[in-house]
Amino acid sequence: MGAYLNPVNVPTDVPEADDLAQTMEDQWKEVESALRQSKQRMVAGENGDPTKFEIGEEVWLDAKNVKLKTLSPKLTEQRLGPFRSSKKSPTALTGLNCLQPCVSTTSST
Repeated sequence: MGAYLNPVNVPTDVPEADDLAQTMEDQWKEVESALRQSKQRMVAGENGDPTKFEIGEEVWLDAKNVKLKTLSPKLTEQRLGPFRSSKKSPTALTGLNCLQPCVSTTSST
């Protein structure tokens, strides 16, 4: 995103317009920086190390690859859990059989 999208470098005789143009330019720079950082995090997540979990830690499962008997996939929860991890392999948590649902200590009523 360059100056060609955002003609704020054109000087004017109106100080308020110059201030607004400078503010817009600063905001564009912040947005570009945030997008760059987000892209770096996404790329690092694809090729990075898997997330480390400890035994006893609560985890949520992505429901994307879990076959559930529901009427509509769009209305199904996207995350399942929380579960408490009870066993792990050298690389990650092992399947659903090693996870137990967490028991809530608070009442919803």
